[in-house]
Amino acid sequence: MKLAWLVCGSPGSGKSTWIINRAKKENAKLIRHIVRTDRSLRKGRPLLFSQHRSSEKTIIWLEGADTLTTDAQAFLRRILETAGTNVEFVLEIRDETTMNPPLLSRCQRICMKDHSYRQQNIAELVDKRGFADIRKMIQLADQRENIWNPWINPKESLIQARAQGLNPEKLLNKILKKESFDLQRDYYRRLGDGISPWLLLSWAVMRLTNEKMKQNAA
Repeated sequence: MKLAWLVCGSPGSGKSTWIINRAKKENAKLIRHIVRTDRSLRKGRPLLFSQHRSSEKTIIWLEGADTLTTDAQAFLRRILETAGTNVEFVLEIRDETTMNPPLLSRCQRICMKDHSYRQQNIAELVDKRGFADIRKMIQLADQRENIWNPWINPKESLIQARAQGLNPEKLLNKILKKESFDLQRDYYRRLGDGISPWLLLSWAVMRLTNEKMKQNAA
């Protein structure tokens, strides 16, 4: 049995880039299933069943596999065990703790870190300014993200972050560290559904700012 790839990382860490490049490297057809909107695989099961024995070299990309129900994960495990030799599965996830151990045992992990994949392949971005300048730009953005503080003036801090080209997903991660696990998951699911990360960041900042004002008034 061929092990599936389990690509794990926070939003913006390079998961999608890794998967797309994997398909190019293998010269394989890439089929993407956004399972965040089909957590039980009610609609996707017939498609997956028809694709998992394909004679054509194929990579099946399951985006948001960590949101699948227990029953859907059990079905997916059986699909992985009977997949054809030409078919490769990639499970893209953000939270490994929601995955069932039997399904995890059928996977080999790729753990992404913020900007890690982009930095590994940064040579592809080199232009006439040279490699050093591009690396310096990324390092400068990282420093600004680390010192970014929305509490002084929330609206102004968001405008400045966007103007400076900072990573909204990374800033959102920073803000959500102050929130409950359930609320964090709700934000990340909304992000997976395609809502603008800048809009989600605005909501998160305003929510925590209001909470802070209530605490100060108490």
